[in-house]
Amino acid sequence: MSKKQVIGVFCTDADLKHPKLIEVLLRTGLIKQEDLKPDGTPELSEEKLQIILHHIFGFNKGWYEKELIHSQKTFLTGETVTDSYRYVGTERQDKDWLDNVLCSQETREIVKWGTVL
Repeated sequence: MSKKQVIGVFCTDADLKHPKLIEVLLRTGLIKQEDLKPDGTPELSEEKLQIILHHIFGFNKGWYEKELIHSQKTFLTGETVTDSYRYVGTERQDKDWLDNVLCSQETREIVKWGTVL
């Protein structure tokens, strides 16, 4: 029996603090105004972080590993951040995510064909 293929996903602290993402989170109800710190960035509980990673970035069940990185391009803008945290996981493969425009082409191919073409 072959091992199921998965695609890695990531985001950085800078992605989670990006003004456009915060606007999306507020509009979708994933966070509320009272979840914002005085500087306008979200203060996320573990549960809210997992929900955001699951619904917005496609993390399977919101599961992730957190690591300190020295230099990384952000997911949303491609800008380089230094000495920041990166969240890594595997991409969801459920129907709702496959229908989402944010789903990767690679994950669509794995689900449909069993491998990346």
